[in-house]
Amino acid sequence: KPTGDEEKFKKINAAYEILSDPKKREIYDQTGIKNGEANHPFGPGSPFGASFEEIFNMFNQPTTGVRTNFRQKPTKTPNSIIQLTLKTNELYTGLKKKFNIERRIVCDMCKGTGCKKDKQQSDCELCKGKGFNITVKRIGPMTTQIQTLCGVCNGHGKVINKEDCCEMCSGKKTITRTETIEFHVEKGSKTGDKIIIRNKANEDPDCETGDIIFIIQEQFLPDFKRVGDDLYVERKILLKEALEGFYMAFEFPGGRKLMIESKSVQNPYKNVKIEDFGMPIKNTSNKYGVLHIKFHIIFPSCVKDDETIYETHTSDTVSGKNAYNIINTQGCVHKIV
Repeated sequence: KPTGDEEKFKKINAAYEILSDPKKREIYDQTGIKNGEANHPFGPGSPFGASFEEIFNMFNQPTTGVRTNFRQKPTKTPNSIIQLTLKTNELYTGLKKKFNIERRIVCDMCKGTGCKKDKQQSDCELCKGKGFNITVKRIGPMTTQIQTLCGVCNGHGKVINKEDCCEMCSGKKTITRTETIEFHVEKGSKTGDKIIIRNKANEDPDCETGDIIFIIQEQFLPDFKRVGDDLYVERKILLKEALEGFYMAFEFPGGRKLMIESKSVQNPYKNVKIEDFGMPIKNTSNKYGVLHIKFHIIFPSCVKDDETIYETHTSDTVSGKNAYNIINTQGCVHKIV
C-alpha cells in the first residue's frame, strides 16, 4: 500500500507534468476536470485526484527529506537467557549452584581497541567516520535522502588495518572464555522463577554489559506432585489397614520427618491434608504449604469362609512396633489422621 509520501510524490509529478507542458496546461485552463475523465491525472477516479490548490501547497513545502533506514546502535549487549533445570528436592532445600558458561569478554591484550600496542583505528574511508552512508533519490522535483548503516565498518565509523590487528583477538576486540558463575537458589523456588546475574552477559567495549537470566524449570520427583506451594502424594494401604489403622513414615529433603498414624476408617476418596508439610514458601523464614495424601486401598485376593481377610499384597505402611525404627525419631513430627 502506498505511503503518504509516495502518494504526495505522485500528485506532484502529475502536476509537474501539466505545468511543464504548455499544451496540457492550455487544455487544463480551458476545460478543467470533467467527472467522466477517470483517467485524467487529477480526475475523481485517479489515485492522484487533488485540486490544483492542494498541489500548489505541496510545492511550497520543503522538497528534501532524510529517512533513516537502520536501527540505532544498542547501548547494552543482549541479555543471556538460560533454562535451569532443578529437581523438586533441590528447590525444597535451596542450594548454591555453580554453572559453567561460555561468554565473550573484552580482549585482555588490547583492552577492547582491537589494535596492537601503539596502533590505533582509522576513519572508515566509505562513510568518512560517520558510521552511516546517505543515498540521494530523486522523484520528480522531490529529493529524498536515505541514511543506511555503513557495511564496511558496521556503523562504528572506524576500521583497523590488517597489519595493526591485535594478535589475541584478531581485531575483534573480544575473546571467548569459559567462566564459572556461582549463585544461590532460594528454597521454595518454582518453575518460571528468574535468577538474574547482573552484567555477566557477553561484553562489548562500546556497550554496557547485559545480564544473565536463569529461568527455573522444575523436574518433579516420581512420587510427589507439586502445585504451587502444596505437595500431593499417593500411598497404598491394605483394606485391613484402612479399617483398623496404620502408621506411615515420610522423610523430606533437608531432614524434616513426619509420622502419621491412622486411628479411624479411611475412605478411599478421602484426601488427607497435613498443614505445614508442603513446599517451603519462598521468601519466608519457616512457612510451608500443605501436604495432600490420597490413599489407594488394595483389596484382598480372597476371603475365607470364616471371613478372615488374607492379604497377598504389600502396602506403603509400617507396623506399629516398627514405625519409629524406619526413621530417626529425633525431630520427627507425629500426626494422627
